[in-house]
Amino acid sequence: MKLIPKQPWMEEFASEELWKDTGIIKYVQQIYKNNIHVLMERFNQTGAPEVSLLQKDPSSPVLCHATGFNPSEVTISWFRNGQEHHEDVDLGETLPNEDGTFQKTFTLCVYPDDWKQNRYACVVKHQGKTFQKTDDEIKSYYKPYVPILLGMMLVLKVIGLKVNSPGYLCFSTKEAKTNERV
Repeated sequence: MKLIPKQPWMEEFASEELWKDTGIIKYVQQIYKNNIHVLMERFNQTGAPEVSLLQKDPSSPVLCHATGFNPSEVTISWFRNGQEHHEDVDLGETLPNEDGTFQKTFTLCVYPDDWKQNRYACVVKHQGKTFQKTDDEIKSYYKPYVPILLGMMLVLKVIGLKVNSPGYLCFSTKEAKTNERV
């Protein structure tokens, strides 16, 4: 079985130059005699990508984010109605993660109406395996109730209620005390 290093320090560890000294060989053999399978797993570790579709709000771009994969070679594509889509896309560079795996992002910018009229999918290919996420799997930070809540707070303020914080309403105590004295 051959070692396939995934990080620079592993390449040095696997180099033949290091192992010419027989004292080092005997020492390492003694230490790892019973745990060589763990060492082999570490060197030959491959990771499948975790794929997510992310969007801040309905009018912002959609990010197809693949992370946790190793080796670094990966192909990411956007598809529109089953056909590969090359317009209004931005392929990010492959970046390393701290754990020795990699991440990459492919951004798609389309109008919200286009999302409604078409089906989009992000396809990630890595080590002969295919991972796909469709437009109904978008994770969004957009909370549609926030504008509604702010609107309700404004209406309540206009009609004379004091809004201390979301969810808590009280009558203005100054106005109530002034009315009692008169």
